[in-house]
Amino acid sequence: MTATGTGVPRVFQAFTTSELGQVFADARRTGLHVDAVIAIDASPEMLHDYFSLDLACRYRPILAETRYATLLSAMPYWNRLETGCELEDYLMASPSEWGFFAITAANGELHCSHWRSLCEVVLPSGATSFFRFQDPAPLRRMLPTYSKQELGWFLGPAARLFIPARNEDGERVWLHVPNPALAGRTEQELAENYRPASEWPWWEVREEHLADMAQENRAALIYNLTNVLMGEAPYTALLVEQHFGSVESGIGEYVDAAMEYGLSEEEHISLFMQICLLLPIGSQNEPDVVKAMQGADQDPFSALSRLYKLIPADAAP
Repeated sequence: MTATGTGVPRVFQAFTTSELGQVFADARRTGLHVDAVIAIDASPEMLHDYFSLDLACRYRPILAETRYATLLSAMPYWNRLETGCELEDYLMASPSEWGFFAITAANGELHCSHWRSLCEVVLPSGATSFFRFQDPAPLRRMLPTYSKQELGWFLGPAARLFIPARNEDGERVWLHVPNPALAGRTEQELAENYRPASEWPWWEVREEHLADMAQENRAALIYNLTNVLMGEAPYTALLVEQHFGSVESGIGEYVDAAMEYGLSEEEHISLFMQICLLLPIGSQNEPDVVKAMQGADQDPFSALSRLYKLIPADAAP
């Protein structure tokens, strides 16, 4: 699905943390649910604390039924926050870009399945891309430019989102993103009338949002390459995990290095990583690698050929 833009970007109302707490209390009093969609890899602290907290709430790894199901430490998690849940207080106080809150009348499976259907989107070229919908930064740039129709599609059964941001004084505020489809309806009617997509990817990204997809394209590469490495070379994946702390973090380092050398095609970035993994783990920025990759933005094949020659004889395939 795609729609034309809104022209003038809309401005979302900002709530303080105390005001948000009152919104949550009022929502629960009327039988609505307070959910959180969390990027647990938003920071090392978040990744550690999420699994250490006494959650006392229902949670699901959103991508558990997708081809990204093995990446448990790098996928978004859906959480239903009950009154007094320790996680709610933690998220309100967290300085990290951890995700967003949502208020909905939908049951957990329906709400979770909506976000799951957005994990991949269609680009203007027709190609598909992974979409980290749980990251607040691109949402803060993209959502104000969505048409009412797009915003309604994006929120699905959620009546409103609250996205963490900072005001001019650097203080934490929460951007209130209401669902335009709520006009003339109750939250319960919104959830009851919601129909999940029969197949996905179904969301089509507009041309003007491609710049905001840069981080999502990087994330897609990391997810895809991590899956390949863990499936085809589990021992190498273990070495990467031991060196970098997690397989995803290590793959991210290789992807970032490849991009800094000027590689942009997924095939070239994948070859760069495969060659680097035949060198000592973590050597992607060593002087000899830097020298070999000079001019990679103009002639990636020659640069990768020079890099290949650095592989020790006993490690060459």
